[in-house]
Amino acid sequence: MVDKRLNGIWLYIPVLSAISAASIVEGPADTLGIVGYNAQLNCTVGDTTGDPVMWDCLECTTPLTVGEASIYPDKYDVIFVDGPLKSYHLRVFNTTTDEEDTYHCTIAMSNKASANLTILTSGPSCVVTPSMFVIEDNEATLTCAVEKGVPPGELVWYREGLAVSKEDTSTRHELKLVFTREDNGTSFTCTLEDETLPPQTEDLMTCADDVVIIVQYKCAVAMTLEPVNSIVEGDDVTIHCLSHDGYPDPYTMGLTFNNETIIEVNDTEINYTIENISLNQSGTYECFAVTRFYDDSEQHSTAQHDIIVNLYADVPVNLGLILGVVAAVISVTLVSLLIVYLVLMKKKHGSKVKDSPKEIPQGITDELHHDDATENAQNETQVTSKESDAAEVEWNGGQGLTKLDGDTEPEAARQQRPKRRKKRKRGGSNRAYDSAKTIPVPLDGSVPQTEDDHDGSEHAQDVKNASPPLDGSIPHAEDDGSEHAQDVSFTIRPFKENSLFAVL
Repeated sequence: MVDKRLNGIWLYIPVLSAISAASIVEGPADTLGIVGYNAQLNCTVGDTTGDPVMWDCLECTTPLTVGEASIYPDKYDVIFVDGPLKSYHLRVFNTTTDEEDTYHCTIAMSNKASANLTILTSGPSCVVTPSMFVIEDNEATLTCAVEKGVPPGELVWYREGLAVSKEDTSTRHELKLVFTREDNGTSFTCTLEDETLPPQTEDLMTCADDVVIIVQYKCAVAMTLEPVNSIVEGDDVTIHCLSHDGYPDPYTMGLTFNNETIIEVNDTEINYTIENISLNQSGTYECFAVTRFYDDSEQHSTAQHDIIVNLYADVPVNLGLILGVVAAVISVTLVSLLIVYLVLMKKKHGSKVKDSPKEIPQGITDELHHDDATENAQNETQVTSKESDAAEVEWNGGQGLTKLDGDTEPEAARQQRPKRRKKRKRGGSNRAYDSAKTIPVPLDGSVPQTEDDHDGSEHAQDVKNASPPLDGSIPHAEDDGSEHAQDVSFTIRPFKENSLFAVL
């Protein structure tokens, strides 16, 4: 050891005699090393004519290398790269913690650049607090740390392979997160990253074990009833309680009636049957489940249903049937209204036809003229003498009818004769009636009766002896010059078809 040091001094003397004109272009950087792996510190200089580049350390008493030569070839080596800029990189073989030091790249003792070499025995560690078990919606802290020193690299947190957070030049990096049930089973890891690390050592600088977060959350409870429709007194009712979507499984489950527990089990479901249910068992039924977490805390989940016991069964309502019946009733009603409308319109049209005036054909006379003439004679006005004379005929001694000439009728007879009526004031029929009394003439040849038959007058007997012809022609009276021929007159009016009547 002494000889090596003396030789080093002897070799060092010529160097000091030279005047250095070289300069360091790029000095070494703080470097990370791993126990058992090689480490390398870099140094690049300009023109070094006559001035060798040396590597030494803070704890060293002699140089480690001079130019391209190594003083301790078993431990140190120089990687030389020639060119306009010359590189003299120091390589440390099979590092241990003894090689942790501050190293200097020096030219002619006055131009110097320094860097620290840190040797790590392991990669970073990853922990989560308070526990890898996290209750839903609670916060947890993930911590990544290295064993010692202030390394130059970065601590990076990855979530399922994606970087989520990093921190430079620190030995500790904390990540605080609030977790939900969707985060259950999520994997996190932390890596120490630096370009000075030896190649292919990234896995060594990653947490040995990933952090897997286990999120605990309470379950949900489903509750169903059978039968699902209305419940009638005397039915058997089954209540189903089922827990689901929870982690861990519920610690216990139970069923209550009006807040009183009726059953409790250490299971994930309950099937409870109420046999022959009665009216007083109507009320609120509730299923509950209790989830117990890693820290012995508990959370409850519930589901409830109101059961109403009916005395009689409800009749199911068929909406389609109801709508069909309503549509049928509406259709029948509309058809009925249409029929009634058509009937009323027909009656109204027939009434108009019936009330319209009709012309009476010549030769046809209504049998009711006699009664109508007698009933309406008092309401008619005086008929002109011209109209009365034109219609008068005389029964002449039973020999036939002859029209009177001129005004030969005695005034007394004229006044006794009924007046001809005018048209009805009410605007009804256009029929006009003679004012004379109408007496039907029998077809057996007998003489029609008149009012004069009972007064004992002489001419009444003559009238009885008259016989009207059967061919419908007007009989003519022979003028026998008797006095009573002037006292009787006739008016001939047509009656119904195929009948022969004489009007007195």
